Amino acid sequence: MDFCEKLKVCVVSPLGYTGLAYYNHSLCQSLSGAGVEVTLVTSDTIIVTPKIITYTIVKTFKGTYGKRSRIKKGVSYTLCMLKLLQFILKKRFRIVHFQILELPLVDVVVFSLLRAMRIKIVFTPHDIYSFKPDKNIRLQYLLYKLSDVVVVHNSANKTLLIKELKLSSDKIEILLHGNYNYFLNSNISKDIAESE
Repeated sequence: MDFCEKLKVCVVSPLGYTGLAYYNHSLCQSLSGAGVEVTLVTSDTIIVTPKIITYTIVKTFKGTYGKRSRIKKGVSYTLCMLKLLQFILKKRFRIVHFQILELPLVDVVVFSLLRAMRIKIVFTPHDIYSFKPDKNIRLQYLLYKLSDVVVVHNSANKTLLIKELKLSSDKIEILLHGNYNYFLNSNISKDIAESE
């Protein structure tokens, strides 16, 4: 990377239709404020509409959630991940930061392709073993191993990854969860705040 070139990061979060959207915005807005050129690739529906956005939002993930069959959602997710790969190559991102992902088998293939292209992978799983204990743990392990950096939100999760998955301590970074100050409305009364 040219010394004068601005750092570019692609943040990938397929779950923009969930509460993760607040975290995504806070992370992307903070990175942008630090001088990073940020693009958030997320779902076609995002549950938050921030007043100020200083980064780019690309709504790639369509048909991956809702009342569709699991097979249809899985096919849509796979196609969206292929579009994501094309987008990353076209925009020449050298760093891609993944948030919670949906299909470990597809995600492992994507991570492997990115590694082959020498693109740095940052992975924030948010929940170390996902919400489904023992399901896809080998694939989850591969995601951690293929990542250049694994971000956790506390030292207990770092210790867990070191002890149980034998990940190198150097690969794991603790990034405290942060806050949602961008979404606070301090101009309302206590009564209204408690009733909403």
